[in-house]
Amino acid sequence: MKPLFFLILVLSAFKTIAQVTELGNASGHAYVFVNGNTDNFSESKIRITKYSNANAHIDVWDGNDLHFNYYKGNHIFFGNGSGSAHSMFAKEGRLMINTLSNNSNYNLFVNGNSYVNGVLVIPSANDKEGKSSGITCQINDDFLFDEEYIHHYGFGFHNFDAGSSANGNNAYMSGHFGADIFTGGKHRFRITQHGKVGIGTTTPDAMLAVNGNIKAKEVKVTNENWPDYVFEDSYALKPLSEVEAHIKKYKHLPDVPSAKEIEEDGVNLGESDAVLLRKVEELTLYLIEVRKELDKQNELNKIYLERIKKLEQD
Repeated sequence: MKPLFFLILVLSAFKTIAQVTELGNASGHAYVFVNGNTDNFSESKIRITKYSNANAHIDVWDGNDLHFNYYKGNHIFFGNGSGSAHSMFAKEGRLMINTLSNNSNYNLFVNGNSYVNGVLVIPSANDKEGKSSGITCQINDDFLFDEEYIHHYGFGFHNFDAGSSANGNNAYMSGHFGADIFTGGKHRFRITQHGKVGIGTTTPDAMLAVNGNIKAKEVKVTNENWPDYVFEDSYALKPLSEVEAHIKKYKHLPDVPSAKEIEEDGVNLGESDAVLLRKVEELTLYLIEVRKELDKQNELNKIYLERIKKLEQD
């Protein structure tokens, strides 16, 4: 009868006249009628029923809303009948489920698992510090991006402005110290705090580090020092004798990394392509010089042949 007594006290706060009527052994139920005939359901404004199977109902019969309100009171508590409460409606409007910790940081605090069978809508980020929408593990810890506050540790959405009609919302994932992606119980992908990306490695030492194979239809590498300068008149082309001496001593071309250096440090595609092109252009210049020498030799040979013919005719 404790729940029934509590409800009677609540109703008395509205200054309404209620009468409890036991309907006897026929039904075994107890009723409270407010602003109505105690013997006629249809004339009741509010009906509180304690059924014999231990369930209790509060029903509004005139089509209006049902409000629970402590006008000058404190919180509303919910218990399990053991004399202690486990959940509460705080007077500030907060709902605490399975906890009595009235934490002002949360309007809804659930101490336990939650299940949502439906759509959970999260608004886009806004320009209010500490009050921007999102899913986070740490509140009041955000940063300003494009005039909106993004959580340092969380997921959410923010406005996207591409300067065209394609504007809308972008999804974001943020981790102040980095972010990791796992599949199959194994680490696959990491973005460090400084923006380095590691695939198959947790310690990327470049902006993109891949511990494995890469397959692509096209790779574009930019280079600001492409070796067209080789064809400038001021370019100092090494004599072939000097190149020969370097090859005999170091077993590789000048300015080309050795096999040991490549094994230890890898190949920089941009620099390597530029060096190889420079060597091709230098080789072209050597061939041009050789061709000039051959042309000169051919001219001399013609002169010598003419002289020989004259000598033979004389």
